Amino acid sequence: MLDSLEIITLVEDSVPMHGPFVGEHGLSFLISGKRNGKEVRGLLDVGQSPEVLSHNMKGLGISPGSIDFLALSHCHYDHTGGAATFVASTGKKNFPVVAHPAIFRSHFKADPVLTSKGIQTGDELEAIEKAGGRVFLSSDPFPLAEGIATTGEIPRETDFEGPGKAFLTLQDGKVAVDTLPDDMGITARVRGKGIVVIAGCSHSGIVNILRRVQSLYPE
Repeated sequence: MLDSLEIITLVEDSVPMHGPFVGEHGLSFLISGKRNGKEVRGLLDVGQSPEVLSHNMKGLGISPGSIDFLALSHCHYDHTGGAATFVASTGKKNFPVVAHPAIFRSHFKADPVLTSKGIQTGDELEAIEKAGGRVFLSSDPFPLAEGIATTGEIPRETDFEGPGKAFLTLQDGKVAVDTLPDDMGITARVRGKGIVVIAGCSHSGIVNILRRVQSLYPE
């Protein structure tokens, strides 16, 4: 369990027009937890482009080398763009990268025209590993640090949430609706506060995510 938790937005759509930071369609959070005086730092997602993430981290005085892990909430390009570049920028070997086993699948839309929406060229599994990453793929809750873990795959229980039918994938060479099984979040257990839930896009549904967390931590 953590003694304290801090979440800083590194990449997001909206920033002041003439401010020091750059915005783009995408998302990246810095998650900093402290326990017994020791700090652990991790990222949930990396946004769409490594240039924006690097610029904003530099503006905040955050060194990539100070980051301990990267968790990817789902496959979308605006959450995973430049993942390999970021891993390389940490200068570390066997840098932990955690995601769902389905994250590297084909993922696309055909409306209005065929467009890849998933992991882009240069951020494949092999590229991340070549950059120094040690990739852990799990559909179960996965520990990131003491008091911090992924939610694992989210069961779809509600009938009013979900990604719809616009996203597609390939199953045995055939086109099928992609339900984004890789969508997941992070939980942080904070002393005196309870459980903090950090989500990416919540394609699986925020209610489903919260129900998942309740089932994992019934106390």
